[in-house]
Amino acid sequence: MRAALQDAGLAPEEVDYLNAHGTGTLQNDAAESRALHEVFGSGLAVSSTKGLTGHTLGACGALEAAFAVLSIVHGQLPGSAGALPLDPTLPIDVLTESLQRPVRHAMSNALAFGGNNISLLLAST
Repeated sequence: MRAALQDAGLAPEEVDYLNAHGTGTLQNDAAESRALHEVFGSGLAVSSTKGLTGHTLGACGALEAAFAVLSIVHGQLPGSAGALPLDPTLPIDVLTESLQRPVRHAMSNALAFGGNNISLLLAST
């Protein structure tokens, strides 16, 4: 996430939305949320779209990036379907309902089997 921000020349507070990988497992969600909090602090709108699509294995990175692009194009941040009840120990702001607002920069995390991980930073034109 830091490398994507550095490559784009952006500060963390310039990201309006983050589509988390959000596996739905206790350990993975805790690790991803701690990393998000470490990079972005609190207040970043975060959701995972896996509750809408299921885990599409090799296609999940592309599908999640498409949701991030759509958030920029339509100004709609998708809620995290099936995320309730939220784990109160997660230090991030998880959207449970869709939110309408402008998005200039969106990030999408894809955390793959075997440690192939990427954060893709997308911007409006």
